[in-house]
Amino acid sequence: MIRKAFAWLTSREFYFKNNQNLMSKKSFLYLLTAVLLVGGIYLINYVITESKIAPLSSKAIIPDMLLKNTSVYYNEHAIERSLSQLDETIEAINNIEADLDPESKRILDISIADLKEVRKEIVKDSVDSKHLDAAFSKVLNALTLTELRVSEALIETNHGKEAKVALKYAMYHLSNALKFTTGKKKDYELHIYNELDSLMENGHLTHDQMIAKLEIMIAELDSLIE
Repeated sequence: MIRKAFAWLTSREFYFKNNQNLMSKKSFLYLLTAVLLVGGIYLINYVITESKIAPLSSKAIIPDMLLKNTSVYYNEHAIERSLSQLDETIEAINNIEADLDPESKRILDISIADLKEVRKEIVKDSVDSKHLDAAFSKVLNALTLTELRVSEALIETNHGKEAKVALKYAMYHLSNALKFTTGKKKDYELHIYNELDSLMENGHLTHDQMIAKLEIMIAELDSLIE
């Protein structure tokens, strides 16, 4: 199914025709470089907007920022602002879900349910700070897991550069989750973060080896969310 989702990638070609009568060799090279650069950006953006399993755009980090704001405003007793930021967080995650496969959506829905419970508690001004932090950590873990699933799919279809973008977003989510986590769970998250960092730095792994490592991390994160 993953290969079918990316089948369009292998069928597209990009051409640039040179008319030597209209430009010098030097200007042609400059223009060719510009076209290749813009073309590369266009291709990545096309993957981002068209693929149903590629939350690789900047919108992926919006929930992180909103969760931070929610926590800050709540701790400052700015309840209305805190609720507003939490509502925007849920909306931002729903927007990301529109680009995901069913399993990734299911994972995020689990964490959204916790956020909605926290919202009820904030309205009543009865939220336990530990419950709030746990819910925020959970949703950030879910976002991390989603990015790992995206990265795995991209590696399987030989899109290594895009896969690394997903891994960077995964590390970003996980680094923010660590701010809301304590105890053994934090140690577990830190272990996964270090594994991700090692994966990013190791340029000698085969695709199969990378996928095997991702599968382990996905299973570990899944155990923290379910």
